[in-house]
Amino acid sequence: MRGKLKVLLTSLILLAYVYGTFIVISLENPPIWVG
Repeated sequence: MRGKLKVLLTSLILLAYVYGTFIVISLENPPIWVG
C-alpha cells in the first residue's frame, strides 16, 4: 500500500508540473484555439 501511495504522489507532482508549465506557456503565447 505504501508503494502505491508513493506512485500516486509522484504522478500527482508530475501532473502538477506539466499543468503549471502548460499554464505558463499559455500566458506567454496565448493559443489561437482559446476563443
